[in-house]
Amino acid sequence: MNPKTSQKDLSPKQLKALQGLMEGGTISSSALGANVSRSTVCRWLLQADFRERLASERQEALYVVGRKLGKLGPSAVDALQLVIDSSANEAVRVRAATEGLGMLLRFAELQDVSERLSEVERRLTMAYGGSK
Repeated sequence: MNPKTSQKDLSPKQLKALQGLMEGGTISSSALGANVSRSTVCRWLLQADFRERLASERQEALYVVGRKLGKLGPSAVDALQLVIDSSANEAVRVRAATEGLGMLLRFAELQDVSERLSEVERRLTMAYGGSK
C-alpha cells in the first residue's frame, strides 16, 4: 500500500481490511483478517476517507501493472508475431492476432478513460472548490 496518500490516516484495522480488499478478498474475508465484523467494513466503505484510500490504492496498483505490461509488451508482441508467422494453422494465427490487438485496445481505452476521468475530477474540484 502507498504510505504517501494524502487522505486522513486510517486505523490499523482499517488498513488491514484495506489490504485484504486490495489482495482480492471479499468484504467478509477482509473483515475477518482485520478482526472486525462484515458490517464494520461495509460502514467503512461508506466513509469518504476509506473509499478514497481504496480508490487511490487501486489506481496505484493499476499503474504498476500497466507499467509492467508496458515492459512485457514488446516480448508479447514478438511472441504473437512468431505464432502469426510460423503457425501452419490459420485459425491459430488469426486468434493470436485478434487477442493481441484486443488486449492493446482494452489497455489503451482504460488509460484514456482514466486520464479523462482525472481531468473531469480536476475541473470539478476547481469549479466547486475542495481539497483534492
